[in-house]
Amino acid sequence: MKKSLIASIFTAIALCFSSFSASPTVFRTEAAEIKYEYGVFLGAEPDDIPEMESYRKIVIDAQSFTDSEISSLKKAGHIVYSYINLGSVEEYRDYYETYSKYTLGVYTNWEDERWVDVSQPEWQDFVVKTLAKDILGKGVDGLFVDNCDVYYNYKEEKIFNGVTEILKGFKQRIAPI
Repeated sequence: MKKSLIASIFTAIALCFSSFSASPTVFRTEAAEIKYEYGVFLGAEPDDIPEMESYRKIVIDAQSFTDSEISSLKKAGHIVYSYINLGSVEEYRDYYETYSKYTLGVYTNWEDERWVDVSQPEWQDFVVKTLAKDILGKGVDGLFVDNCDVYYNYKEEKIFNGVTEILKGFKQRIAPI
């Protein structure tokens, strides 16, 4: 039993630290003067796209971009990943009120963000079947998963299992590498 639990923990940790890719890495046309391998542009808006030109791989919040804008980034030679938050929810998200009933507490230093009880089936279904589906449907190359550390802050077996289930759901949504 202990070996099974330990194996599960290592699997979950590995999934948290691996990137989820929607497609294999392929050689793309070089973007104008690529200088950096990757850049993280959370909080960026479409007006910020020119600042991304020097980066091969970029992480954006696809919820702030249209399918067309993401397609243009990819045509310019970028590999585009989208931020997705599995363990907390920000007040400014249009789905915050729906899922605020599952919040566990304020995310330290981010007063407009709350940790989520990831063991709740309704949250799991939303994150995997709606949010990830919508984000991947915009044409991004994969997901940049954040806040797996909800388990670090709420060390309960149900939270660990919730993180694991969501990560498995992401993996099923994405084509094999």
